[in-house]
Amino acid sequence: MSPHTSLLEDSVKNRIVSSLALAAAVTLGATGCSLISEQTTLYEYAPSDGVSVNAGEVQLRNMLLITSEEEGSYNLVFTAQNNAEQAKPVDITIVQDGKRLTTNIEVEPGMTRFGNPDEQEPVVVVSGLTAPAGAGVDVYAQSGDATEEKHFLPVLDGTLPEYRSFVLTAADLAPADEDAEQTEKSS
Repeated sequence: MSPHTSLLEDSVKNRIVSSLALAAAVTLGATGCSLISEQTTLYEYAPSDGVSVNAGEVQLRNMLLITSEEEGSYNLVFTAQNNAEQAKPVDITIVQDGKRLTTNIEVEPGMTRFGNPDEQEPVVVVSGLTAPAGAGVDVYAQSGDATEEKHFLPVLDGTLPEYRSFVLTAADLAPADEDAEQTEKSS
């Protein structure tokens, strides 16, 4: 065997080893972030514009406020799931600038949607806030002995087509004002 053959074999081996090292470095660089970063897909989140709030046996899903045509009045839109066998009372408290507005609702067993007057759904009107569309307020929900948790409730308007039917008119607000059971406290 000639000395040139040995050098040629060493050169080929070095190229193979270098190629494998480069491939390993590229693979680690492309996928290595998942080794040191936490996986955010493991966290629960609301897959829509609203928030999810649990109040004991009643879960409130995709909860958000929609501004109405009347300044200071809002439509509280959400879907409630009551897993109990009887109706459950839920106190929903919205806090803005030290003002606490509490609305009491009764949620029947099963699923109930709130907020769409076009679909004859029950409407929960919140009056007395000054939050513009794009802002948010704090919300708490309480049912039974469940512990209240603070959540950030977004305020939207009818700009997006999917929310236009939730914007309350003066005619929508008139019957809702008669049924409202809202209390206001300053903190």
